Amino acid sequence: MRVFFILSVATCLSACVPLPDVPAPTPRIDNTAGYPDFVPLDQIAAPTADAQRASSETEEAVEARVAALRSRAARLRQASVN
Repeated sequence: MRVFFILSVATCLSACVPLPDVPAPTPRIDNTAGYPDFVPLDQIAAPTADAQRASSETEEAVEARVAALRSRAARLRQASVN
């Protein structure tokens, strides 16, 4: 009961304190800018020549790494543990 009384008094006293003057945030929106142009999804999703070249280079690098890891695994299977 005593705790409830202390908490209610503290709440009432804190309600009497004036709120600090906090300035409102200023928006960072440029109202003079126009809307962006809409582009069809087919144009966005279509792969470019650079992306195709990069994906083929990446695919070759991944395949080379897979081959190296498989040969390493085969060597480790054959190795004897002393």
